[in-house]
Amino acid sequence: MENKTTNKTVFEVDASGDVIDFFIMSEPEITSAIELGRRIIREGWHSQRIFKPKYDFESNAWIEGLDPVELQNKLQLIEEQENTPTDEELNAIAIMELSQLLLGGGE
Repeated sequence: MENKTTNKTVFEVDASGDVIDFFIMSEPEITSAIELGRRIIREGWHSQRIFKPKYDFESNAWIEGLDPVELQNKLQLIEEQENTPTDEELNAIAIMELSQLLLGGGE
């Protein structure tokens, strides 16, 4: 009979909850790491939009590690990037405008 071990992605955090690294471990490896005093978190934050994940030991949950000003700046930057046309979009617009001029649509 084959012994199948299920591995999962886990996160190691420091005493303040900041991510040190992530690993793929089996349950026995996770248990051993925790027994050695490592702070291993089994669940990730992937269902949330977090830019700088930090583990809150009091609530046993991932929280945003950016302060409110940094978070607002990050969100603003993302919004600006989403509203800026890509090179491909700018080229398409230029081609459409040029086509209209050449075909007499720019009277």
